[in-house]
Amino acid sequence: MTTGKLVIGLDLGTDSVRTVIVDADTGAEVASAVRALSRCGCGRFASADAS
Repeated sequence: MTTGKLVIGLDLGTDSVRTVIVDADTGAEVASAVRALSRCGCGRFASADAS
């Protein structure tokens, strides 16, 4: 576990949200996660293949 400052990075995409937490002093990744957005399975967004 780090005792220094942390940096949080977020990527809000069409299909998912990705996040990473990095130790600002060392650049080491502390944690990361990816979650699918529930609204994407509803057909509310166009498919890249169909466009």
